[in-house]
Amino acid sequence: MTALVAALAALGGVATTNISDYFKDKRRINHDLEVKKLDRVAAESSRRRTFELENLHAAYDAMYLLMRDLVKIHTVSVESARTTGLGYGSARLPEGTTADLESRSRAAKTIQLILDDNIRKIALDAQTAMTEVATMGARAKFEGRPPVSVDSGESAWTEAGRLGIDAMELIADRIRTLMQENVN
Repeated sequence: MTALVAALAALGGVATTNISDYFKDKRRINHDLEVKKLDRVAAESSRRRTFELENLHAAYDAMYLLMRDLVKIHTVSVESARTTGLGYGSARLPEGTTADLESRSRAAKTIQLILDDNIRKIALDAQTAMTEVATMGARAKFEGRPPVSVDSGESAWTEAGRLGIDAMELIADRIRTLMQENVN
């Protein structure tokens, strides 16, 4: 009988150890799964943040180039309108001052990829306004309308410039915010 009690006690000890080990293993496995999940979420967040930062930098640079082209176009358009009487935006840009088509294409791509809806909308509005300034003289001629006045051109240029500055400020603010989050 003592042997039976000793055998049952030994079996009980083995069973208790096995049950205890099972729950320890289950907790360890669940912990490991949770750590992997957190690592995956952190990696995805890091990739998203890196994409956003790189694209915002590219969008800022593209907006800068669009603003530079806008000034070139406006300067030539005003001078041409005042000297020829053909209206704002009626003359071709002189050799060496052509607006960079590649910068317009790059801007279109990067602006569409801005993740923040408000910043993307303002940047698209700025790009549209700048395109309006760049094409208003040719469009008026194509549509059979009278030449665009210098005042109309100035007004459109001022609005496009304001929108461009607003977009660049919003992009810069978002970049600073993302960089500040990295510090904290």
